[in-house]
Amino acid sequence: MEVGAKIAEDPNSTTALWSAISIGDQIQLEADLIEQGVKRLSKSKLYTVLAKVDSQGEAYFDAFVVESDLVDGLVHVSPAFICNYNKAEQTPLLT
Repeated sequence: MEVGAKIAEDPNSTTALWSAISIGDQIQLEADLIEQGVKRLSKSKLYTVLAKVDSQGEAYFDAFVVESDLVDGLVHVSPAFICNYNKAEQTPLLT
């Protein structure tokens, strides 16, 4: 079953979102992300995925890495916090 069909079947599946979202895609959060009392990301903005951290390594959970526009630094976002995403436009390859 393709990723799009999996998401259509279960739109809340974090596994399907993890597979569907790639580096360069834009993600939107379901709510503002607040850590230790500081707002790190806004639910009203799209953030470009800079990297993906897989929990199979040393990470505690699968996460998309984005750059915050509110604080200086990178923020890890769980697929469970994603409410929407846009695929990056593909650049045609020159041959």
